[in-house]
Amino acid sequence: MKFTKLSIIALLIGISPATFASQYKFVASDDHPLTKVCVAAVQDNLLRYTRTVKNNGFTYQVIANHLKCNEQNIADFAYSYNSLRTAKFINAYKKNPVSFTEIAQYVPADKAQDIVVIKVSSR
Repeated sequence: MKFTKLSIIALLIGISPATFASQYKFVASDDHPLTKVCVAAVQDNLLRYTRTVKNNGFTYQVIANHLKCNEQNIADFAYSYNSLRTAKFINAYKKNPVSFTEIAQYVPADKAQDIVVIKVSSR
């Protein structure tokens, strides 16, 4: 009995938070290049993020240390929407990097299919 309970707990902890989380659709609030960088950061596609940064003439260091997306540092913003690879990449270029810890989150099945639209702005 204990083994079954431990197995279930281990399974729930091991499953990615993105599995149970709502789906997000990110919409740029304007056509500014920095807003495009913010949107690319939360899509968790590292190639798209790096291309967007370089194609708009920015450096990874400047973006990581100065760009705010929806009033959050870009690394924190990406991490808050489960863009873990991109958040870790951005964090490597920050002057004072922050460590990220993954925590599994359970969301009931009836909430799992909701699509949440997030307007993204840069500053």
